[in-house]
Amino acid sequence: SPQQSDKDCLLSCTAVTISVMESTAIGSAPGLAVASLLLLVITLIILYLKPKSSSSTSPLKAELIRRQSTAPEDLSKPSVRILYGTQTGTAERFSKQLGNELRRKFGDGAVVEVIDIENYKAETRLPKERLVLFLMATYGDGEPTDNAADFYSWLTNEAEDVENGVKDPPMEGVCYGVFGLGNKQYEHFNAVGKKVYKTMETLGGRPLCRRGDGDDDDSIDDDFEKWCTDLFAALGKEPELLGAQAADSEATNTVATYRVEIVEGAQPARPFPNGTGHSAHDPFWATISDVRELHTAASERSCVHVEIDISGDR
Repeated sequence: SPQQSDKDCLLSCTAVTISVMESTAIGSAPGLAVASLLLLVITLIILYLKPKSSSSTSPLKAELIRRQSTAPEDLSKPSVRILYGTQTGTAERFSKQLGNELRRKFGDGAVVEVIDIENYKAETRLPKERLVLFLMATYGDGEPTDNAADFYSWLTNEAEDVENGVKDPPMEGVCYGVFGLGNKQYEHFNAVGKKVYKTMETLGGRPLCRRGDGDDDDSIDDDFEKWCTDLFAALGKEPELLGAQAADSEATNTVATYRVEIVEGAQPARPFPNGTGHSAHDPFWATISDVRELHTAASERSCVHVEIDISGDR
């Protein structure tokens, strides 16, 4: 065998070296130099022919191999993919928060998976999805984030092919939702989220709820919470997206955020005395005389004008 031949070769070289060293006088410097050179050559040959250990695989490579060899998910359960494109980590944080909330509300009836969009094989997986949620940040001058650049380019190219009649819409049957993250101080506010929402519809997808626009210049967490409320309401109307068990589990998995205790015979708390209003310790009871919504019904935002009557202030 090749391994046996290598061994025989090494034994022969070793025998030659020993023979040369024995035939060399102890005080002969040139002979010692030759023997040392032969010994060095043999050492290098041994190191070169030494079989490489399989344990040299890096931990990262081993993890990638493990993931690739992981058994496929349970296809009998409906699945929800949450894909995020992030630059500063906010979209990733929201995605994990949304994933935990979906698992809490719908239990084990559905598979909820949160994925960095850079690691998602959209070409093969996206057309087969049943429900996918995109949380896409806009970076710079209306550009996608670094981890979403390849996906964004592929998605827009697919839409161009559909619009030009090169191919049929590949996303028919895919239900989706989009929450964009941006800042209204920039000209191209939430350009990526808006583009993904429109492009998915061009490709044949069906939007589950309105597009969410998170404004980091205001309160992006509140924007996300409002969008999630609309998302869960839409899921409640289409329980088949998450399976019958998922639809039934919402009531059993919801935990009250408050506790009610009825106390018999308790005296009501005394109200603050009506003071001058000159300090926090001497409050004045003013009357709210008018409340008006400043935004129209067409706006998704709210800003309230409130008038307070302080005419009796001393």
